Amino acid sequence: MIPELSANLIAAEDALEQLEREVVVSEVGAKETWGSLERQWEQLQAAQSGGLLKFVPDDEIECEILLLQDKLLSCAQVNRVHCGELSNLIFVIFYIFSGTFSAIL
Repeated sequence: MIPELSANLIAAEDALEQLEREVVVSEVGAKETWGSLERQWEQLQAAQSGGLLKFVPDDEIECEILLLQDKLLSCAQVNRVHCGELSNLIFVIFYIFSGTFSAIL
């Protein structure tokens, strides 16, 4: 759920950044390939109707918190995998040496 939310959040941020760039270009009057103001308005309405904008945080701090939480969860998952591998390795080593010690005794 969190990785999907994070992907949606990143996609929404990218779409908003693109719209902001297009608005700035249209306000400045530069002749770029980003399209007309009507096209930008259509893109914004499509994002709203598609439900994409409901995943956009209210401010940058909330966005940073969500992204850092996603990174923290990813690190926790990686650590969980590494701990599992380490415990398996310890078990194998213990099993090998316990057989060796019991043969000596």
